[in-house]
Amino acid sequence: MTCNSVRSAVLSASIVLAAAMVGTGCEDFSSALQDNDHCDATPLACTSCHGTDDDPAPPNDLDGSNSTASTGVGAHQSHLSDGNLRDALPCESCHVVPTSITAAGHIGSRPAELVWSSLASQDATPTWDRAANTCTNYCHGATLSGGSNTTPVWTVVDGSQAACGTCHGAPPPPPHVASTDCHACHPGTVNAAGDIDVALGLHINGTVETNALACDSCHGGGGSAAPPVDTAGQSGTDLVTVGAHRSHLQDGSFRRAVACDECHVVPQSLGDVGHVDAAPAEVTWGPLATTDGATGAWDRTTATCGDAYCHGVTLSGGSNTTPQWTVVNGSQAVCGSCHGIHPPPPHPANYNCGLCHVETMGSGSLNLDTHIDGILQVSGSLQCGSCHEVPPATGSHLIHYAAATTDATYGSTAGTADLLPGGGGYAFGCGNCHPTDPAHHGNGVSNSGGGSAEIDLSAAGAPAGSLKSLNGPGASYAPGASVSTDSDGLDYTHGTCSEVYCHSSKVVETPGPIPEPDADFPFTGYPITYPAYTVNLSRAYHDVTWGDSLSCDGCHGFPPRTYDATVLAGAGDSHSFIDASGYENLHGYSHGAAPIPCAACHFDVVTDPGVRYRDTTPPTAGWSVYEPVPIAGHPNHVNGTADVAFTTDPVMMTSNPFDLSGATWESSNRSCVNVSCHFNDTPVVWGTPYRYNVTIECNVCHQF
Repeated sequence: MTCNSVRSAVLSASIVLAAAMVGTGCEDFSSALQDNDHCDATPLACTSCHGTDDDPAPPNDLDGSNSTASTGVGAHQSHLSDGNLRDALPCESCHVVPTSITAAGHIGSRPAELVWSSLASQDATPTWDRAANTCTNYCHGATLSGGSNTTPVWTVVDGSQAACGTCHGAPPPPPHVASTDCHACHPGTVNAAGDIDVALGLHINGTVETNALACDSCHGGGGSAAPPVDTAGQSGTDLVTVGAHRSHLQDGSFRRAVACDECHVVPQSLGDVGHVDAAPAEVTWGPLATTDGATGAWDRTTATCGDAYCHGVTLSGGSNTTPQWTVVNGSQAVCGSCHGIHPPPPHPANYNCGLCHVETMGSGSLNLDTHIDGILQVSGSLQCGSCHEVPPATGSHLIHYAAATTDATYGSTAGTADLLPGGGGYAFGCGNCHPTDPAHHGNGVSNSGGGSAEIDLSAAGAPAGSLKSLNGPGASYAPGASVSTDSDGLDYTHGTCSEVYCHSSKVVETPGPIPEPDADFPFTGYPITYPAYTVNLSRAYHDVTWGDSLSCDGCHGFPPRTYDATVLAGAGDSHSFIDASGYENLHGYSHGAAPIPCAACHFDVVTDPGVRYRDTTPPTAGWSVYEPVPIAGHPNHVNGTADVAFTTDPVMMTSNPFDLSGATWESSNRSCVNVSCHFNDTPVVWGTPYRYNVTIECNVCHQF
């Protein structure tokens, strides 16, 4: 058998070849060929039938063709020899390599069967299109993206299908970064010149080989993850992908570097969901950016960020709290961009920031560690008076608070007896007119344009027993028409206070008849026991204007008076009663003598009698005349209680003085005891009915 006949036999059907082998009487076809005198004595190798020399890959083809246009030749040699993209592939990458010439499936009909290796099948399902002579597999970029020709034609061997970019984009499209510096991330695969380092065998090896990637491998640089450069290799700050990144991630003039997670979700690994995707990166606001209820807002169209704590959205007076991301010239990072310098009222008009913000500006320069850190640092040693006068010398402040500055406490509803027990003026805690909740201090409420400080006269929430708790349901402050500014830069107006207990008086009404002794019921002696009758008590409030001076009649009657017909027989209140004839009765009349002075019964409040006899030109005939007197006992005046304290001075109602030094007031039954004005020191209950034409009632004091 000649060599040519063997080659013919190889091309024949497998059954013919099998018969030829059996006819030789040898163990295998190879030994039969060795025994043939027309063949070489050397055993047959792969190159005996296809390939050349020591290269088993065609050319030549089994039929002797060496044209790459033939499917049997094609790109065999390109694959089994080192190329520019990787080193030679073994035959088993595409075929089952027989262990002998007679191995099952070796010699059969053409073309040879394709059996894909693990490399060709890496994350892919290889295919071979016989009609089109094309193959699809891992080696040609089936698992990658952006390649210009991932289905190469087997019979095209001109190098056009083995160029950089045919299997994957160069660079691949997003989410792969747009940098063309492959060596930066794949130094074992691509050398610094940008060429594939075939000798290392890391290209097309089933693994995407990268170096130990850091954040700045794809964006940023020099150890900083912040662009420039961005993932496309760009560095212009007018680009959203660059912008003010670097300004935020490095210490600046106003604070330390901001962490990436204040604006983005920071991935823990390269492959985290949402990490590598289309630019620009999503903005998600962190804890600092959302301090004090800020929510953060990013406007992609205008490239601005707003509603962020870091840029002063929770503060007031800032000139630019919605900065533009792509403006990085320093114009948006100046003192006053985020908050006013100084902030507007109610913040004091004081430019010495370090006075109150010691931790931030106490040294005279900005402390980057405490500025824009989510905490408004205010020195704990500040006292009332550090920011404004205590009290301010405006309106009626000085009248309402004459105590020492050190006694002032925010929200206090204390009275004069607590703050200035020694007298010398009034002292009402700030909380009587302002909020008691510290959260309202300096909150900028403008009272409808009428001043910086918040006025809160509502009794709701006031401590029980405090003056504020006694205010009427409609207690309020109405700002004045014009706004003034005090020496601390705080605005105020001369507004009006309404329904305030301190400026009110008792109102007495008797809606029904008052029983008359010995007419409606039997008189059995003193004290008179009356059948039940109705006395209604309420309060009348006097509107007062802030800054006005008040006299004794500015808040309550002077003296307090009740009038017929709403009050009958002077019942319910014994101060002074104007009867149906227009004449004054009870303590304001005193039966032709001088009217009883306020000091007689309220000696702990006033000591000056301040009265004139009725015959000295009274404003209304028959009415007593009282003159304003100075307050001597401020702690006992406007304290929520009508104090009764009898005078130690002689009471000169007539030429014979009355001595009240032994008189007492029984609060349990509202009666005066041992009062010499009541002859025989007769005890009298306050508010007892009095009719001068009813002898029994007239003699309540005389009892004769």
